[in-house]
Amino acid sequence: MPQKATFEDLDILQTVKVIPADYFPAKFPMHWHTQVEMIYVSLEADQDATLSVNVNQDIYTLHKGDILFIWPGELHEILPNTRNSFYGIQFSPSLINNRPEFSGKYNLFCHEHLLSFQENKDTAQELLGIFDEITKQNASSDAYKGVEMLIGIYQFLIAFSRYIEVHAQSMLVSSKLLNTETIQKIHGACSYITKNCTNALTLDSVSNFAGFSPYYFSRTFKQVTGFAFTEYLSIQRIRHAQQLLSDTALSITEIAFQSGFKSIPTFNRAFKQFEGYSPSEFKELYSNQ
Repeated sequence: MPQKATFEDLDILQTVKVIPADYFPAKFPMHWHTQVEMIYVSLEADQDATLSVNVNQDIYTLHKGDILFIWPGELHEILPNTRNSFYGIQFSPSLINNRPEFSGKYNLFCHEHLLSFQENKDTAQELLGIFDEITKQNASSDAYKGVEMLIGIYQFLIAFSRYIEVHAQSMLVSSKLLNTETIQKIHGACSYITKNCTNALTLDSVSNFAGFSPYYFSRTFKQVTGFAFTEYLSIQRIRHAQQLLSDTALSITEIAFQSGFKSIPTFNRAFKQFEGYSPSEFKELYSNQ
């Protein structure tokens, strides 16, 4: 069984949710949810303001201008704090999964947790400006505020994607492992895998799509993404399954096959390996809310 934690039932019909400073919890017990969450310390906070959050048993301490990213299914806990200009924004991962521009970078996204203002000032300022605008729209009475907030999330995803691309590419190019064109082709393959993960994809078919030999593609894919091709494909199928598991009308068997798995044991084993709990545990926690 996974670590005992509360499932937080966020309204999946509300695509974007804002937690303003006045409502930010002074503490919150270990929990998880299926939304993407950003927690940040406003630039208007006191100079000595700090917020500590436990994510998957790693403690992240945020200072003024810092941003913390919490990805779907990650256990996290808000440790006691003074509620000093702390904010939260949550949104459905479908906003990432449904756009090929972002879906292929999802695994790269999930490697990022703490974005330090001191170490990445330009990127942090850009993202904080977007977050502040989303928060303002949330408090407004504008009939179109929901659309404006949604636009804000896409602005964040564009800016964050560019940061991830530059960060990841600079490390690979500076080490002289790969050139920019090759990295971009691998990112294109990632998007292709995510979009078609429920189909019978093979190493040969995807490497052919990318224009590489299977051997070169397999080795290069691992360098760029940090995952073997089969691991990456399984993760995309598991993410697809997580979305279906929230629909209690579907059985686990139906979900497994609709997500591209060929057998229930393979589905259960992969889900447990990458998520730390079984599909039935996930489904039970979700359906009990």
